[in-house]
Amino acid sequence: MEVNPSGSSSASASSELPPQPTTEKRLHLPPVPVYVPEEHRHRLPLPDIPKRKGTQLARTAEIESAAEAIVRERAAVLQRESLEEAAAKAEALTREMAASLEALDVKLRTSQEREAVASASVARFEAARRKEAAAKRQKFITCYFQNPLQHEAR
Repeated sequence: MEVNPSGSSSASASSELPPQPTTEKRLHLPPVPVYVPEEHRHRLPLPDIPKRKGTQLARTAEIESAAEAIVRERAAVLQRESLEEAAAKAEALTREMAASLEALDVKLRTSQEREAVASASVARFEAARRKEAAAKRQKFITCYFQNPLQHEAR
């Protein structure tokens, strides 16, 4: 029995298969670009840019400037959309607040009307009570002067 360097034992060396050469071709794809917001770009490592010559360098600069323009345009569109969204939310909130204020105004007017009706009712009651008290006094005075002896007996 043989012992492999890994520590396992095998019955024979013929059971181990030698590595087969692979015929697969690997595709070398460029990395997928990821959008990083401007405020986080300072955290990214600087890419290793190989030295390029002449037209290739100019073409690369042109592509990079076009890509930056696209990124700026997309950021502007997103900002404009978010501003429009915020404006729509603010407008909806304003309408809701106006409706709320209108409801409170109606409640206040109703409350003030009730208070006015109640104070008018109290004023009428007080006037009727004073009138009734005045009538009782007048009746007493009239009765007293007509028959003073009857009132002294009580």
